[in-house]
Amino acid sequence: LYVASKLPLMTQRLFWWCAVAALAVFSYLYSLDGMHIPATGDEGPYLQITRLTAASGHWLPLQPVEGLGVTKPPLLFWHGMVATNWGQDWELWRLRLPIVLYSFVTALLVFWVTRRISGDTESSAIAGLAFLGFTSIFHHGRPYITNLPEVFFLSLAFFLPLLYRAESISRRYLFWAAIGALVGLAAWVFVLERLVETLIGRGNELAQVRALVDAHRLVTVTGPGGVGKSRLVIEAA
Repeated sequence: LYVASKLPLMTQRLFWWCAVAALAVFSYLYSLDGMHIPATGDEGPYLQITRLTAASGHWLPLQPVEGLGVTKPPLLFWHGMVATNWGQDWELWRLRLPIVLYSFVTALLVFWVTRRISGDTESSAIAGLAFLGFTSIFHHGRPYITNLPEVFFLSLAFFLPLLYRAESISRRYLFWAAIGALVGLAAWVFVLERLVETLIGRGNELAQVRALVDAHRLVTVTGPGGVGKSRLVIEAA
């Protein structure tokens, strides 16, 4: 702080923002290989599906965990397979690092969009760092789960028409084809669970849910996060 106080004002401000950005990067990378980072119940099943699919030696089909269905499209699992060299270098930080990079790139995207709209670099830096500072982003932007890849692709698909309004109202089909491709990439991470064509290993549970629905007006399906409740209910419907 003493050294910074001796610098010119503009240099002080740059030093300050670099220090805050470094703190944000450190916070996201700290203990990335640890077992006690803020996480969700979804991470465990996703890790196992990635391990089993990598061991099969094939991109598809995704290999289900015994007793659990495969409830998400394949892009997340492919990230993990590539990051771990098809399971040969199985370390948590390798699986989680691509998710952290999605968090950082999305923060840069927020900075860029704010800078284009406002013209104020400092306000843009606040916007980007505020994005990383949200509890929900920190909680979901480090574990091996689908949220931040989905946020990145959908945000980019939303921001581009906002920034390039002339192209948005024109007949430039290539521009809109690119937007559609971004939405499609988001779907391959999370959104369109119907991309997983077959519900594997849930025949008994599916029959039970359908029987309960026939017998009762209201049926509630409960279970830990990531076990495939939503996918089971969609299939039953």
